[in-house]
Amino acid sequence: MVSDTTSTRRIIEQYHNCWKAKDLEGILALYADDIEYFDYFANEKISVDELRDYVENALPNNKGNAIRHNDRIRVDGDTGFIQYTFISRQSNGRLLTYQNAEAITVHDGKIVRINEYSSLIKEETEHRESDQQRLGLTHNSSQQLANQLQQLFDEHRPFLRTNLTLADVAESLGYTRNQISYVLNQHIGKSFYDYLNQARILYFLENTPSEQNLTEAAHACGFSSMSTFYKFFKRHTGQTPGKYFSCR
Repeated sequence: MVSDTTSTRRIIEQYHNCWKAKDLEGILALYADDIEYFDYFANEKISVDELRDYVENALPNNKGNAIRHNDRIRVDGDTGFIQYTFISRQSNGRLLTYQNAEAITVHDGKIVRINEYSSLIKEETEHRESDQQRLGLTHNSSQQLANQLQQLFDEHRPFLRTNLTLADVAESLGYTRNQISYVLNQHIGKSFYDYLNQARILYFLENTPSEQNLTEAAHACGFSSMSTFYKFFKRHTGQTPGKYFSCR
C-alpha cells in the first residue's frame, strides 16, 4: 500500500503541476487510453474523444476561465484528491466561481479514472471592456468576426473535418485563437466545442436522409465520437435520433 501511495502521489503531483504550467500535452499524456472521466456537476461522462477539447477549454489561458490551485494533495493507495477554484466568465457579464474537487485513480503510472465534483460558491457581475481592448477588439469588430465565423461555417463547412481545431479556424479567418475564443464565449455565448458540434448537428439534420446508416452519417458530418453525436443531437432536438426519425 505504501508503494502504491508513493507512485500515485508522484503521478498526481505531476498532473497537478501540468495544470499549473498550462501544459495541455503533458496533461493528456498522463491519461490512460481508456480513461473514464466523470463530470458530476454536468452529470455526464466525458468521452476519450472529447477530452482534449474539454481540458483545453478549461485551461486558464482561455480568456473566459481562470484556476486558483490548492497545493494540498491527499493520497490513499491508488487514489488521490486535489482541490481548486474554477472561475468562468459568462457572455452575459456574470463571473461564476466554483469550488472543484477531483478524485483521481492511478494504475500502472497512468490516470485511469477522474471523478470531478463542483459547486457554485459565488456569482457576480464583471466589466470586461479591458479584455476586449487587450485583444484589439471593439463591439463592432467582435460582431464582424462573429459574422465572418458564421460565413466560414456556412460556405466552407470546415466542421466536416473530424480534427478541426480552434487554431485552424483562427488561421482561416486571420485572427488569433484568443480573439476567436473571446468572441465565441463573450459575444456568441458558446464555447468552440459547442459551436462546432452544433454546426455539425444542423448540417446532419438538413442533409441526412432517414434511411442512411446513422454511424456513417454522423462521421460524415464531422463527429468522431457517437456519444458526442447523441449528446448534441438530443440537446438540439430534445429527442434521440431513433425517436426523431421514427416521427418523420
